[in-house]
Amino acid sequence: MLNLFFCVAISATAQDTVVSENDSAVQIVRDTVIPANELYRNTWSLQHVRHWRLTHTDTTRLELITPETPEFAMPARNFQVLSRYGMRNGRMHTGIDLRQRPTDTLFAVFDGMVRMAKWYSSYGNIVVIRHPNGLETVYSHLSEIHVRPFQTVRAGEALGLAGRTGRATTDHLHFEIRFLYEHFDPNLLIDFENGNLRFERIMFINGRLILGSETEEETPDDSENTDETAGAIEQ
Repeated sequence: MLNLFFCVAISATAQDTVVSENDSAVQIVRDTVIPANELYRNTWSLQHVRHWRLTHTDTTRLELITPETPEFAMPARNFQVLSRYGMRNGRMHTGIDLRQRPTDTLFAVFDGMVRMAKWYSSYGNIVVIRHPNGLETVYSHLSEIHVRPFQTVRAGEALGLAGRTGRATTDHLHFEIRFLYEHFDPNLLIDFENGNLRFERIMFINGRLILGSETEEETPDDSENTDETAGAIEQ
């Protein structure tokens, strides 16, 4: 089990189709994605990247590299950064775009379990992986998907092939990192130029992401989410 310490208050609204306490498959999740299953209250959405709005007001510390999960892998190889996280043409771009060829293989960044592997509107073919520490990584516009929901994957394991499915004009990977369904800049954790992690641990305090050595300090500032309704398509 990861060395993750947390005290989380969660309120949930606008539920969509999930695997929950009454589904036999939840035992697979409970036994494998630990302790993330507690953060997400054992819910496992098969429908949306952003399942519902979760209120996160307490302190949660996430270890990215531990003796139990020592591996990290880049989501793609031989890529060019096309577009970074942030406002783009008047709308929020919720990840980073990496140019790829349609035959290029995409890879799981950390160990975890596949939550979604399907066609998902403007994302096209998408894979969402939930990781034991509570992070989720999103891989979209795939031309082929080679994994299925509830499949456990290791860092560096192939997920499928890059493509331009969904709302895409060129072959590329749109890659996101989320915590409790909320996106943040992948470049804060991953150095895409040098191909490595920037930090081994992060922390969320009152919804604010704290990085590296800052995780040892108390930070009282609040962060207000500006995402729209649950299940909304974001890219």
